Amino acid sequence: MSAKEVPDLSFATLIEPAGDITPRVIAALPKPDVKLDSEFPRLTYAHRSWSDGEMYLFFNESNKEESRMASVAGHGQAQVWDLGSGQTRAMSGATADGDYVRFPLLLEPYETKVVVVGPPAGEGGGGRGGPEPSYTSGTALTELGGDWALELNGKQLTTPLKSWEDLGTPSFGGPAVYRKQFNLAALPAGKRVYLEIADVRDYARVRVNGAIFEAKAWPPYRWDITNSLQAGENDVQINVFATPSGRGGGFGGPPPAAAGATGAAPGAAGAAGGRGGRGGRGQGAPGAAGAAGAAAVYGTAPANRPGASPAVSGLLGPVRLVAR
Repeated sequence: MSAKEVPDLSFATLIEPAGDITPRVIAALPKPDVKLDSEFPRLTYAHRSWSDGEMYLFFNESNKEESRMASVAGHGQAQVWDLGSGQTRAMSGATADGDYVRFPLLLEPYETKVVVVGPPAGEGGGGRGGPEPSYTSGTALTELGGDWALELNGKQLTTPLKSWEDLGTPSFGGPAVYRKQFNLAALPAGKRVYLEIADVRDYARVRVNGAIFEAKAWPPYRWDITNSLQAGENDVQINVFATPSGRGGGFGGPPPAAAGATGAAPGAAGAAGGRGGRGGRGQGAPGAAGAAGAAAVYGTAPANRPGASPAVSGLLGPVRLVAR
């Protein structure tokens, strides 16, 4: 609704003939489906009700990590649906609160997250992927800084992480192959270890000690590599693709998750078309659908979206190992 449009408050005259917005009118309004503990102006969300549950799609439109406590209308278990892998996990820290379910909502820059409230998706109440780890805390084991070995458009380089443009290779779709060795004195007992990349433009696939992990086409760029690590020397390889036209190749073929990225997020957004809004202010589901689709198709950074320049490509980092 634009600033010049007058809202239709005719329903209020059934309660207050004068048309004034009184406490009685406000009390007659439907309860919000999403409540946050503090303002989040750059949040877009969509909500669809099913016969046995509620689905919420959240999209962080900002370039900053955002964390809130969210309460969403619904009954049952809160679950996170991974748009890349299709995996379902029980949401950490979720509690019932009357007609709402309350949980910590952590969104990386430009991240899209689907939360479903309803019956468990798998046996044992944990969904197919088991409980979701808590990403709000962790211990940094090491940062993979310094020089990387890089294959970039036929060139063999040894360089710190920079954009391909800074390395004299603009307008390249990829793949570029980054390699590095690192040493771990010991593996943390009772912890999961994640490889996390703060910034990639735009598609990345990881191999650790020969084990291949799924491609990721939008934040968070995070992989659970616990079972592939070893005490002592480790090898990591990261294949990066800049644009949809550059998705071919790498580890024997196109990255499966990246190849499906243009369908995954828009599909989820389309499924979520129902009630929705930006920060609960009634902007509607189409905005969330468009935003999620844009994040998947055009990448995560504003510079890589239509009409924006200059484009930035490559593995920008930092790259860290985090134990949780």
